[in-house]
Amino acid sequence: MAAPNRAETRMVFPIFPADTNHYRTLFGGQAV
Repeated sequence: MAAPNRAETRMVFPIFPADTNHYRTLFGGQAV
């Protein structure tokens, strides 16, 4: 479970510019 969890966090970076709104709510604290 630790592996998939970290993989998602890394994929968030490249997807941020594309889905910044979707992740902004989930990772609002970390995104800022």
